[in-house]
Amino acid sequence: MPRLKMPGVDDLTPEQDRILRLPDEGRCFIGGPPGTGKTIIALLRAHAMTARDNRPSIVMHNRLLKSYCEQWLASRRLRVSVDTYHRWFSIHYHRTYGAYPPELVDAAGTARRWCYDWAQIEETVAAKPLQPSAAPLLIDEGQDLPRSFYQYVSLHFANIMVFADEN
Repeated sequence: MPRLKMPGVDDLTPEQDRILRLPDEGRCFIGGPPGTGKTIIALLRAHAMTARDNRPSIVMHNRLLKSYCEQWLASRRLRVSVDTYHRWFSIHYHRTYGAYPPELVDAAGTARRWCYDWAQIEETVAAKPLQPSAAPLLIDEGQDLPRSFYQYVSLHFANIMVFADEN
């Protein structure tokens, strides 16, 4: 069975290489059409950051892509946290605020799984302001995540890099 080989550092274009070498600190948005190597750059950045003892978390929307990325990282013996947006957010919110994120409720009173009540989350965050963490956060497939998520992470993390398609 044929296997696809993910590119390495030697296969990068000059623009990709420039993005790879951006500082770990601060906030940055990387946009581009699908298939331009944003996920590869995110993984290579995670690799480089880990080598500098600056271990990032990677958050993405798609479970299949998450699985593929975990395999790529494991094949290089890299220990980097890769999670889907829902899992990562749920865990982070629970660790930070002692409860799982509130979800919207339908007319029958049933919680709508993964449909967060961002207004209530905003109130909770405002009631307990925190100092942003210096831990780096890499977000892939950023175009698929809600705007309120970015408001949340901007209050909790000082170092964020978002990779997103230009839609």
